[in-house]
Amino acid sequence: MNPQYVVYLTHYHGNLLPPFYIGYSTEAKVLAGYNGTVQSKKYKALWQQERRDNPHLFKTEILSNHATDREAMAREEALHRFYDVPNNPAFINLSIGMAKFGGFGPNNPMFGVHLTISEETKKKMRKPKAKYKKRSPTTDAAKRSMSESAKKRKHHPHTETTKQKMRESSKKVKHPPHTEATKQKMKIKKIGNTNGYKKGQTPWNKGI
Repeated sequence: MNPQYVVYLTHYHGNLLPPFYIGYSTEAKVLAGYNGTVQSKKYKALWQQERRDNPHLFKTEILSNHATDREAMAREEALHRFYDVPNNPAFINLSIGMAKFGGFGPNNPMFGVHLTISEETKKKMRKPKAKYKKRSPTTDAAKRSMSESAKKRKHHPHTETTKQKMRESSKKVKHPPHTEATKQKMKIKKIGNTNGYKKGQTPWNKGI
């Protein structure tokens, strides 16, 4: 008989680790008391210590059943991404399981699956995110300080070598020839008005 695979959620009820861990394994292994394997440097030693000294603090529940390990891996990855486990302080997981599955609709690992996570557990898993404070708006004093700091920054002048390189570079840029309409606009802008007189010049027929 082929082994059945499951995705599970382990609750840790102590105070040395975050409270949740999501993983996948065989159903027989989980039913035999398996709680998961933590590999991260941050939590590996603590996990092993607590599993050895306080096994009663761990409780694992099965979330979903699967016919193949690939399906279980895909579901695990989907849950990791949904709860953003690497950045969620409620989770011991510090990385996302990569099953290389994805897509929308029927191709998505979460399509048509109803997990057995209780509403109370869902709230606990999401709650830590609310602890992060929104960035406070910048005050006028802070803006002035930033402005003064920017003014004090020294802008080093270009060296002659850099200037020469910039000149050579600009010469290599090919500009398309101006159209007659563009030439006329440039001429008008240079003269300063549309009558052909320079700024401040009195028209010959003024006063007639």
